[in-house]
Amino acid sequence: EISLGLVGSEMCIRDRYKNVDFYVEKGIYKYTYGETSDFNSIRKMRRTIAKDFKDAFIIAFKDGKKVKY
Repeated sequence: EISLGLVGSEMCIRDRYKNVDFYVEKGIYKYTYGETSDFNSIRKMRRTIAKDFKDAFIIAFKDGKKVKY
């Protein structure tokens, strides 16, 4: 599963996008948007969302845990 990591407050993110999820890393809530196994699709999604969240980045999960891709 590949998602986009978003930097910002939950309220700001949820105001603009639906289907926002989150995970907790070292006690910090980190928000994600989008989910696919196709890297090209997530790259395209990142370009679109970067208009509102310039610091959006791609992250990967396997079995619910963040992994390097």
